[in-house]
Amino acid sequence: TLADPDHHLTLSLYDKPEDIDTCDLIATQAITADLTDKYDIAFIALHGSFGEDGYIQAYLDTIGIPYTGSSMSASSLCFDKEFTHKLLANQNITQPQTLIFRDSDARDDMREETHSTIGFPCFVKPARSGSSVGVSRVENADALDAALTEAFAHDTKILVQKFIPGAEFSCAVMDAGDGEITTFPVIEIAPAEAAFFTYDEKYSATDGATETCPAQISDTLSDHIRSSAHTIHTQLSCSGLSRSDFIYDKDDDTLYFLEINTLPGMTKTSLCPQEAQAAGYSFTDLVDIILRSATTPR
Repeated sequence: TLADPDHHLTLSLYDKPEDIDTCDLIATQAITADLTDKYDIAFIALHGSFGEDGYIQAYLDTIGIPYTGSSMSASSLCFDKEFTHKLLANQNITQPQTLIFRDSDARDDMREETHSTIGFPCFVKPARSGSSVGVSRVENADALDAALTEAFAHDTKILVQKFIPGAEFSCAVMDAGDGEITTFPVIEIAPAEAAFFTYDEKYSATDGATETCPAQISDTLSDHIRSSAHTIHTQLSCSGLSRSDFIYDKDDDTLYFLEINTLPGMTKTSLCPQEAQAAGYSFTDLVDIILRSATTPR
């Protein structure tokens, strides 16, 4: 956190222009001058709205403070699963069959289209959210309404995706800004009890998912996952560290891309530090590389 909340910086950044008064603008200008004098780089460790979606990146661009992670435009693109899905579909990246609904759509139409096109089980998720917040696995038609309501509680736009049986993998890509892009070893995630990798399992230090890195898979599959993560990182114009998540269906030998995270978690239970360690990087090494990547023009 860089700003003094007493100066109403949050209001100045995120509210509508007509809601910002002269005092807010003066306070923001004073804080901006103070920030640029005191800070060389902003290490962004925020998740969700206003962290991963390009808002804080746009503000830091405006005041001229370099920051870690992807640019404002890339962050905004990657945070919106609809946009990501459509762009990567044009790049021949295989993804689960997906429907997009908005809160203005009729519920009866959502039910009918989900039943006829996707079927059950399926996943319902907000289009712009992270850490599995608002995500539900829906086993049958009777459970669909509750899942739609939950997802719409977090966004005005949602995705309904076909359930893909298989093993879940994740792969981080590190662009240090020196022209060299490093793809870390693949990690496999096996949820302990839940039907998918839930918010609680992602951030629980105990009784969470079983995570194996490097994943005990064939070299062919590992290379495929790493190559796909590299392609996705570059096609979406990501910078610094990103992490792409996949499901592999061994029955049809197909790898499905699920989503990308432009600000992966950096806690002791997070995936990327484990992948970096498997690649021979300490946590300090990883932080240093991420910081150095912030100085490269995007």
